[in-house]
Amino acid sequence: MAVFTALVAVLLAAAFLAGRFIEAPPRDAIQSAQQAIDVWSAVETKVVDDRVTFTGRVQPGTDASIAVVSDAVPNVVVRQVLAIGDQVAAGSLAGVVSGRPYFFLPGPLPLYRDVSLNDEGDDVLALQTALGSTGHRVQLSGIVDQLTLNAVKDLFVAAGFSLPDPSSASHDFTADGAESKAGQTASAAKIPFIPFRQLLVMPAGGGVVATSAPVGSEITADTPLLTIRATPSFVEFTADVAQADRLQIGQKLSVRLDSKEFLATVANIGAFQEGKEGTKPGKPISLAPAEGGDLELPVGQTAIVVTVGETEASLSVPLIAVREDAGGHYVTRRVNEAAQNPAAVEERIDVKVLRTGGGYAAISAELNAGDQVKVS
Repeated sequence: MAVFTALVAVLLAAAFLAGRFIEAPPRDAIQSAQQAIDVWSAVETKVVDDRVTFTGRVQPGTDASIAVVSDAVPNVVVRQVLAIGDQVAAGSLAGVVSGRPYFFLPGPLPLYRDVSLNDEGDDVLALQTALGSTGHRVQLSGIVDQLTLNAVKDLFVAAGFSLPDPSSASHDFTADGAESKAGQTASAAKIPFIPFRQLLVMPAGGGVVATSAPVGSEITADTPLLTIRATPSFVEFTADVAQADRLQIGQKLSVRLDSKEFLATVANIGAFQEGKEGTKPGKPISLAPAEGGDLELPVGQTAIVVTVGETEASLSVPLIAVREDAGGHYVTRRVNEAAQNPAAVEERIDVKVLRTGGGYAAISAELNAGDQVKVS
């Protein structure tokens, strides 16, 4: 008990001495410690990188299958003049199947029958228009005349063939199997006729051969004579609504695939789509080749798309220095630049934000490089 009493006495004495010699900090020191410290930053002249990066993918272009319809069985390729990668041209030979040549003409070409001299109709006028667009001398009359026959004859002769006549294999039937006027007329006078099935409609604008049936292969519904890439493969990416609203049709973007880099332009901004199967929601953005660009790319390859940023230096401040109220964007500038002066005067300076990037805002304002603006 005596030991406990002595211990209590010692503790009381220690508490008395601590209270006697340890003083509380002055009130002004406490207030200074609680006072907010302003942080300032200098206005700079620099390039603010506002580029945005997207990840896209190469999508396939549109293909057109060139079907060959003939009464010959089987339909076998005996001459193939187009290889993969060749450009398709109007008036050119598409190939020879079972001894019959097939030619490309631009559309629309609503031929539904074999036609011969003096046949007339809208389909004849369309044929004459197509022939004229390929450089042949024709008269747009809607009536098959000698000029029309000669124009088609030139196609056949250039490929080493003659226009068929009634002595040829069965030919004189319309698309629904009825005997055509050309067949009736040609049969009587042995007059050459124009076989409508051997004039193939070329995709609008031409195209590039994507597949080519080899010599000896049989043409079927599953094996066309040719597949034409009517539009090239293209890059597509998804942008959120805010990002898509800042893009414009025709705007140039930089595309990078592995070590290859080229410019492309925004061709289409699609409607908003909900994200599904691992894709994010947003608007699909498709790109078209820019001048000198090349979007004939391997389908499925990942592409990095970057907006083309600003390259000119401008006045810039840290992004957190820009504030906004009912009057618009502004910064707070220190008038008295003496950092050690606690009475430094502040003033509001209205600014126009040109772009942002990398934590900075490029601005237009009545400021000079080196001015101090409040960050916090």
